Amino acid sequence: MADIKAMRSIKTVLQTTQGATGEMLAEGLVHALQDRPEDRHDLQNALLKMVAQVLTSARSESQLEAEKTCQQKVDAAQVDLNTCKTAVANASEALAHAQANAQAKKEKLEECRRQLSNEEDEHKRVESLDQEKSNEVAVFDAGKQEVVALLEKMSEPGSGEALLPYLRSANAEGPLLAALQSVLKKEASDRVGFDEVALTHLQNFLEKKTAEWDSKIETSGIAKANIHAEALGAWAVKEVAKQHLQEAVDELAAAEKAVITADQVLKDAKNAEQQQDGVLAHYLTDLTLAGERVRQCGEALESLARLEAGQPMEVEVPPMATGMDIDMDAAKTDMVLDSEMGVAITA
Repeated sequence: MADIKAMRSIKTVLQTTQGATGEMLAEGLVHALQDRPEDRHDLQNALLKMVAQVLTSARSESQLEAEKTCQQKVDAAQVDLNTCKTAVANASEALAHAQANAQAKKEKLEECRRQLSNEEDEHKRVESLDQEKSNEVAVFDAGKQEVVALLEKMSEPGSGEALLPYLRSANAEGPLLAALQSVLKKEASDRVGFDEVALTHLQNFLEKKTAEWDSKIETSGIAKANIHAEALGAWAVKEVAKQHLQEAVDELAAAEKAVITADQVLKDAKNAEQQQDGVLAHYLTDLTLAGERVRQCGEALESLARLEAGQPMEVEVPPMATGMDIDMDAAKTDMVLDSEMGVAITA
């Protein structure tokens, strides 16, 4: 039986590398090997030499493609993939940094809100004190104006109705009150002696009250000025806190936008890495196929050399038909090769 396996490997290489020419050479090879080496004529030997040259050339081309073209593509794709991996790592780091920055800006915003709330409360407190002092000064001024008005009326007859109630509420001396009841009813021209003394005491009493009001107004005014200045300061601090809050809001918005951008950059980098990984896998497949072609060409050359020399080859034993599928195409090829060769190659 002819070495069908060896012939099939040679024919496969010829067909896949040379197309129609390979098909022609494969058909001629059957006839070139049907005789023993010493019985072959020149045409048979020439065909065998041509087949060997074609197989050698195919192996060289496959070897060149594997070592240069395919390997170069694999190396370049690996470099690009490494670049993509670096981009993914950098994008991941950038995203983590952006997220951390956004978290920090969020915490800063919360702190600014708390600070503004505190400053608003402080401003309200000081503003309330300022208003209290303003009211207090107004009360003291009203008290002074009341006394000033009484001073102006004391020379008028019948002013006792206005003066006496005030003097009583101001805890004036009893003798003064008793004397004034008659003095204030008189006309100015009718007042003599003791009347003038009583009026002098009254004037001194009222002027003293005016001085007391002035002292209170002055003291309260100083306190009010201090509190008002403090209120203005609190208002200014509150306004600064408002500004800081707005800045924190803007910074957080920018930080969150940066997170979105960094996340998109990372997604794009991962997509690029995935695509480049596919490119590398494709070129690795091409490299594997090129290597397989080199191996097939080498095996075909070895098989041709043995067949040409008439050396024994391994005989392919068909599988037993025990329920297993049989390669019908291979069986048909074996039958064709057997019929074309006519006799077995020397074994």
